Amino acid sequence: MLQDIFVENIVKKKKSISLKLLQVLIILTSIVLALVLLTVGLLFLSGLAGVALLLACGVVYGAYILATSFNLEYETCFTNGALDVDKIINRRRRKRLISLKCKDIETMGRYKKVDHENKQYKTRIIACDSEDSEDVWYLTVRHSTLGHTLVVINVTDRMLEGFKAYIPRQLAFEIFNRR
Repeated sequence: MLQDIFVENIVKKKKSISLKLLQVLIILTSIVLALVLLTVGLLFLSGLAGVALLLACGVVYGAYILATSFNLEYETCFTNGALDVDKIINRRRRKRLISLKCKDIETMGRYKKVDHENKQYKTRIIACDSEDSEDVWYLTVRHSTLGHTLVVINVTDRMLEGFKAYIPRQLAFEIFNRR
């Protein structure tokens, strides 16, 4: 008899240099815009200085929300043959990317980006820290709402043990040389 299996894995998305520069550009642009709003409000429209201050604060706050929305984490939760993948945005908001049953997995293996560039998928879910990491695996599934879907996730050894028990037997044999 199988025991209950629960494995949770949270990885932080690695940001590229261009993304970091974009965050800095957003913050700097908002500060400049806020200063322009304050200057115009104080020098030219002194009666509307309060409105200019409120707008300047709104611009800076909006830029902060936008810039921090690039801080992503992905949570993969494996529970008794069910896999849930969530995206966590700046530790403030969570979005479910996909929920699936492991018995529905069609293919699975270590992920190499070049192997999947020319394949046709209706949906691609890249929920890993980096596509070049060692522990990144892919799986494909026919999802009821997302169609033929490629899911790329970071996988732990405990999660692989759980997959062995719940994916189709032929697929488990192909991947893990198991009967």
